[in-house]
Amino acid sequence: AGTTPTVDNHAGNSLTWTGGVASTTYDWYVRADCEAGGGTGQSDWTGPNTFTTLCGALSVPYSQNFDGVTAPAMPGCFTVENVNGDAYKWETNSTYRLSVPNSAYIRWNSSQAMNDWMFLPGLQLTGGKTYEISFAYGAGSFTEKLAVYWGDSPASSAMVNGPIFDQTFTGGYYLGLGSFTPATSGVYYIGFWGHSDADEFWLSVDDILVTEAVANLTWNGSISNNWHTPGNWNEVMIPASTSNVNIPAGLTNYPTVTNAATCNNIS
Repeated sequence: AGTTPTVDNHAGNSLTWTGGVASTTYDWYVRADCEAGGGTGQSDWTGPNTFTTLCGALSVPYSQNFDGVTAPAMPGCFTVENVNGDAYKWETNSTYRLSVPNSAYIRWNSSQAMNDWMFLPGLQLTGGKTYEISFAYGAGSFTEKLAVYWGDSPASSAMVNGPIFDQTFTGGYYLGLGSFTPATSGVYYIGFWGHSDADEFWLSVDDILVTEAVANLTWNGSISNNWHTPGNWNEVMIPASTSNVNIPAGLTNYPTVTNAATCNNIS
């Protein structure tokens, strides 16, 4: 009814639907159409059943704080790869986080080195432009290893560019930064690689931001006081660590920062 798409008189056992919005869950119903075969009526609708459309490329700036899901579920369009084939993989966790309530997390294996990837959704990037990824990363009281690569598909075999970040660390939370410049326009994926030694503890990532490294940005506060809202900046972008930020006087909203944020200078 209304704008609900309907397929009539379908005779096969499968159906491909090309409409809808990427990464969106839909309900579907089915009923027998006896009239099409010379019968006298139609059956009642059976359903709902659900399906989720394929992920589309996302635009930059892109941010993810893992707070919109219930742990241990990962956000939509994230991909994880358990290369070492053990019982542990990247998931969300509500204990080892920076911003409440969740972070992405991978735990130790007492006898096997960590070898696990977490891939962001595909990002539509422009060739020749420089992009920066910033994120919070943390560990317990043991030594952990985290690296960040990028490539053209969400698979460890495609992570041939980088590392743009590679750190061995222990204890607490830190700010991670990396930048890269694709030569050609296209859809690219950023991968976080946990590769700690065996029998360490836990590794966590939170408050991810991917933004174009724009040199100068001006705050307008036209939407809210949220630093991480692109529309609050004249350039519709979020500051990178190399960005010079101008916050003029006489505005209604001034920025507040609740998650990890970066810039080069504020005037």
